[in-house]
Amino acid sequence: MKRIFTLLLSLLLLSGGKIFSQDCVVLGCAAASTNHVVDVSTLTAQTLPFSAGCWPGGDTYFSIVWQFFKSNGGNYSQTFTPIDASLNLNWVMLHMSAPLSTNTTCAEVSTNIGGWTVVACGTTASSGTPQGPSEIGTNNGEYYAVGVVIQQNAQATYSFDIGDPTLNTGTGDLPLTAANCDILLPVKLSFFDARVSNCAVSLNWASEIESGFKNYEVEYSGDGSNFKTIATLPAAEITGTSQKYTYTDPTPRQGNVFYRLKMVDVDGRFDYSKVVVMKINCNESQLTVYPNPVIDILNINITTSQDETTTGKLFDSEGRLIYSHNLVSGTNTVNMSKLPAGVYLLQLISNKQVQHIKIIK
Repeated sequence: MKRIFTLLLSLLLLSGGKIFSQDCVVLGCAAASTNHVVDVSTLTAQTLPFSAGCWPGGDTYFSIVWQFFKSNGGNYSQTFTPIDASLNLNWVMLHMSAPLSTNTTCAEVSTNIGGWTVVACGTTASSGTPQGPSEIGTNNGEYYAVGVVIQQNAQATYSFDIGDPTLNTGTGDLPLTAANCDILLPVKLSFFDARVSNCAVSLNWASEIESGFKNYEVEYSGDGSNFKTIATLPAAEITGTSQKYTYTDPTPRQGNVFYRLKMVDVDGRFDYSKVVVMKINCNESQLTVYPNPVIDILNINITTSQDETTTGKLFDSEGRLIYSHNLVSGTNTVNMSKLPAGVYLLQLISNKQVQHIKIIK
């Protein structure tokens, strides 16, 4: 199960009329975590972004650790165990109004939490004693958030263990799997790769399934950090099945180039693909001359950069010029069928270099 660890310490975003501190940790998919440490040394008390009212500390907090899951029906259970003797752990389980994305941040939680409702909450009061939601009913296909709430700041850090989450569907407790981590866009890529040919980059990818999906934005970067959109491809009209896509960047920069896909659904939520790195080197001509020895037609296959021109000259063994022509990027031909057998010199002159190749007929 993929877990996303994001710590944001910027403060004070408004949500549903309440201040929601960015002093929170987003773990992503519900899963076990041992010796989880929360630093509250620089934090101030904030008002909870939801109304719980089921633990003695009131409706203030210093930090919240969030997990999420999509239920396939059944009763949810999970334990939280304080390691520090002085730590009282409060937990809350909320029904989410809509799924979040895989790159969930505290900002996204604060934006959506105004529409969530409390399902259950409680307190873990003793060090080493596991407590938490036990057999809490959930609805098939719906989304839930589980938060561990830290209301204390008597010491700089607090630590606790998060147990394995389970769903009891009537046949015993079953561990959550990747299917229960459907906090993502309605698209999943089966592959995304890139190839270079004649100094152009061809990007190819395929989705395993698409549903309620809007478009792909092809993003490009020269340094791997600052990306810009260079193309937008709409989703295929047929949804629910695998789809293949391709895009060609005809003029990439020289050196290392980086590509990724921004995947946008109809609700405006988005996620990113992996980053594909290519090394482009078209500053020097790429040359192939064949056949050699030659019988009649000599082929000169050359790939040049966009600002490079190349002239081909053929000399006989006496140094006489018998052929001169500006070469195009691609395959050029020289008819040598009427020339006598012997040794010839092919000279290729560009604005960057001069090459000499011995040709035998």
